[in-house]
Amino acid sequence: MANNGIIKAGQKLVQGLSQKFNGDPYIAEAAVLVPSQFRDNAGNPDWFFGPNGVDYQFQYADLNSASTAYTRCPPLAAVINRKAQAYINGNTVFLNSKGKDVSKTDANAKRINMLLSRPNPLHSWKSFEAQNYIYQQLYGFCIVMPIYSFGFESLGPAYASSLWNIPSYMVSCREVTNKEWYKAQSISDIIPTIRLKYKDLNVEIPTDQLFIFKDFTPSMGSVVFPDSRVKALVMPINNIISSYESRNELINYAGSQGILTPEMDQISMIPLREEQKTQLQQDFRRQYGIKRGQSRYIISPAPMKWQPMGKATKDLMLFEEISDDIMRICDGYVYPSPLLNSEKGPSVSNTDSYKKQVYEDAIIPESLSVYEGWNKFFRLEDTPLTICKTYDHLPILKEDQVSNGQARLYLDQSLEIQWRNNVITLNQWRIEQGIDPTPDGDIYYFQTQGKKTIDEQQPSPGTHEPAYEPADPPPTQPPTTS
Repeated sequence: MANNGIIKAGQKLVQGLSQKFNGDPYIAEAAVLVPSQFRDNAGNPDWFFGPNGVDYQFQYADLNSASTAYTRCPPLAAVINRKAQAYINGNTVFLNSKGKDVSKTDANAKRINMLLSRPNPLHSWKSFEAQNYIYQQLYGFCIVMPIYSFGFESLGPAYASSLWNIPSYMVSCREVTNKEWYKAQSISDIIPTIRLKYKDLNVEIPTDQLFIFKDFTPSMGSVVFPDSRVKALVMPINNIISSYESRNELINYAGSQGILTPEMDQISMIPLREEQKTQLQQDFRRQYGIKRGQSRYIISPAPMKWQPMGKATKDLMLFEEISDDIMRICDGYVYPSPLLNSEKGPSVSNTDSYKKQVYEDAIIPESLSVYEGWNKFFRLEDTPLTICKTYDHLPILKEDQVSNGQARLYLDQSLEIQWRNNVITLNQWRIEQGIDPTPDGDIYYFQTQGKKTIDEQQPSPGTHEPAYEPADPPPTQPPTTS
């Protein structure tokens, strides 16, 4: 009767922890244990697979999830931070309609430059721009709010007293659902206000006072705010966090490397004396692991048998999994994975080409998009002034200047030949070189030689004057000496 009661209790426990499974035609209908429920059972607090059935270390739910990924996934933070550092290595300049740098001469450029040099009391321009860029890379967007002195608001952001990046994770909003968003004239037609929450601060800000800098990623749930790149990298980020935590568990809580059991003689187990049991219990209370001061083995004078139960960490494939997941993150952020440190280190012979790739494939295209936003923010679109970011001063990109100079030389020589043979005018030559034409430059070469027509300039057949005088041919015999 007692055994029947135990069996019924066990069946009832399994029934409470199971569910009907009939979705797969190849598997017979059966009661399947639900691991998460079984682990959460108060009677199994030490279930081997972890507490409370936690299978995922990271899942994306909202912008706070992106913050979690940044703080818990070191490779993700490293890639974003390195890109931000490369991004702010550029110079912010103002160009006129002719492409000339007027940062120090144009009045409007000097006014904006003064604002950018110290956008607010907490940031320099480089730190402000790095923060803005990181928010875009991590959350998909960054909201900039200008602050005006009294009476200057109508003049536009160029007359603002300070600029602030609003942290994306502090912002919440609600889009208008009863209006055709494709007919909107401004962002305020879709999102009238945003709510900013920080500690005890809880304010509502009209969106017509703000400007949103966006990453290029689309959104599957909003027509205004793009999705974070982190959303598509959930599994690689989860795998990395899990792998690091597994390695941490192995280091800190590896425990004993085996089990001690009593030795057997020819008849039965060799019994332990009471003092031996006490000594073993005291040893087991110690903290086992592989850190300094921790013990990995138990030494006892009792007749015991060692049964190892450890597993080599290389068999867990933790490092290989992290390497592959890091490459997926680098792909998502257009960053060459060989530039990240590893046990082998970066490939020194190819480092320069990888760094150049960062600027050509990611930083420069992203800066063009961001500074298109800054031109719109400062209302420069209908003016001859343009704000942009340049990277041509960086040594890694100066290598191209040599090849560009050679190409320019060959083009110049080709144009000179055409000019001397009266194929193009002087102004056409200048335009091909990217130089502004002159009022008196619509002339051919023969006109500069005092000729009235091209026929007077054309040499007779067989006596065509070359554009360059050839050098004297070398003598066939060495000169004689007297």
